[in-house]
Formats: sequence, C-alpha cells, structure tokens
Amino acid sequence: MRSTKEVEQIEKWGTGLFENVADEAIVRELTRESGFAKGPENFLFPSNVESYREKLDHGALDRMLVGRLPMDLSTENTIQDKDKMWIWPPSRCTGYRLCLLGAVMMQLGCRLRSDLRLSMEELHTIVGFSRNAQVQLRHALNVYVDGTPYNFGAKPQPIGTNSDDWATNSV
Repeated sequence: MRSTKEVEQIEKWGTGLFENVADEAIVRELTRESGFAKGPENFLFPSNVESYREKLDHGALDRMLVGRLPMDLSTENTIQDKDKMWIWPPSRCTGYRLCLLGAVMMQLGCRLRSDLRLSMEELHTIVGFSRNAQVQLRHALNVYVDGTPYNFGAKPQPIGTNSDDWATNSV
C-alpha cells in the first residue's frame, strides 16, 4: 500500500497544464471522443500532428464543441466543486474540460473558434486550474497564432511512475 505522499507525487508531478494524471485522463477521453484514439496515442502524444490538425480544422473540432459552447458563468456545472476536485476518477467541471480541450487544440496548432477562445478567457481562472496552469493558459491565449503549435512546456511524467511503463519500454 502506498503512502499518501507517494500517491500524491505520482498523481501530480507538477503544477502546470498536463502535469497530473487527471489532465491526462481527460485528454485520453477527449481523444477517444474525437475518434482519433489508436492504442496508447492521444492528443498529447500524437504520431502525426499535421494529420490531427487537418482533421480537427475540417470539422472534427466543431463536432466536439457541439453542446459544449456557448459556455459562460451562467452555464450549469461550469465552475469546479472543490470537494470533488482531487478524488479519483477525476471529477472536473465542464469549464475545466473545455479549457483543457482548447489548450490541447493550441498545442496541436488548430484554428481556435472565437467563441472557444472567449469562453477560455472568461473561465480559465475560475474552473480549478492551479495558478501556474492559469498563467500558462493566459500567456497562450495572448500569443497563440492559429496554425502554429503552441508549447506549454509541460514537465513529462517521471519514468517509472506510470503503471504502463513496463508495457511501452519507457523504463
């Protein structure tokens, strides 16, 4: 049985975007929803960024945003319930998931719809992101150029902490 401190270190290895197991689980879920999932591949580790970007820019992203936008402070379940934030499986609010989807799209260099960008600008400070993740998102929203992949500079998960390491030869 792991100690609480050990579990905490494994579940969260940094305080920025994509530096915790919950963010990675949400990204895997979004990848499956998009229809792109092939084995261990997901939006964070695509084998062909240009192929993903082309498909997302030509309708896949619009399909993913149906029912998610418009989103603002009046939308139900937009803001994070602090009691459910760090339980497993991750229970993140819809605003958090929308901002994470937008961040992944920026990382791939996709065209961001103006309504997605506006929702991210309004929500990123109130949906449960750490201060570092908020700063990363604010900076990305200020400088992002459609078509150019944005690097959030996320720290990789330490080798040996992922239970799938033995299967992927990454140890």
